[in-house]
Amino acid sequence: MPSFAQLIFRNLSLAMVLRTGAAAAETPVIPLSQDSVASMPIILSENASTDVQQFADELASYLEKLSGAKFVVETGDGSRGIVVGRPADFPDLPFELVFESGPFHREDYLLRSHATGLYLLGGSDLAVSHAVWDLLSRLGYRQFFPGPTWEVIPEPRDLELAVDASESPDFYSRRIWYNWAPRISGTLLDGSGREAFDFGNADEGWFQVPVPEGEDGKLWKFQSSQGQRLLMTVPPNLARTAEGLLLPSDVVEKDAAR
Repeated sequence: MPSFAQLIFRNLSLAMVLRTGAAAAETPVIPLSQDSVASMPIILSENASTDVQQFADELASYLEKLSGAKFVVETGDGSRGIVVGRPADFPDLPFELVFESGPFHREDYLLRSHATGLYLLGGSDLAVSHAVWDLLSRLGYRQFFPGPTWEVIPEPRDLELAVDASESPDFYSRRIWYNWAPRISGTLLDGSGREAFDFGNADEGWFQVPVPEGEDGKLWKFQSSQGQRLLMTVPPNLARTAEGLLLPSDVVEKDAAR
């Protein structure tokens, strides 16, 4: 029967083995840039599609904005660097990666850092694009609407990342689009249902509509209107609480009874 000291030693040895295994499995932190110098290039396959090449160029551009470092895009076998593309583009990957086929998996992608680089691999070109923007988001980039005006780019700094994430969209179908019309038409009815303004197919622009006494605080409506329209007050209506922006309940009830 082992002594108490032997049991303690065995338990300590087991704990050391378990800890060593856990440490080996930790995701490595990869430096992407240091002192405004890129630590590695962006790697594409020789068979990369035009879209994937564009994604890589965009990634290089934004990484430069985030770090002040110039990132080169070049072809390679995927053994090093920031590897961008599909798994089939890099047959010598050190692990097996197969994305499921079908419409519900076409946007799945993988981000994984390793000793000599970072993998950005997707099940389709669209998924590769998601991987690129996910990486930029993890590095601090934000975009609230399309266009430079709505971008948030942190001050240039040294970039590093530890990541091992397989991602799939929460929604299988999303859509965002712009809606506009060169002309607007129709009429604007005041709170009593009377015509307050006739757009008369006027050119798009800003219109001032006087509000008769007693018609404020009521629900106004568009009738037979086409085109983009935006109602606002100048100065804007301000409130201390969200409830302060709501119409009175009697106004809503009267409108619903019509």
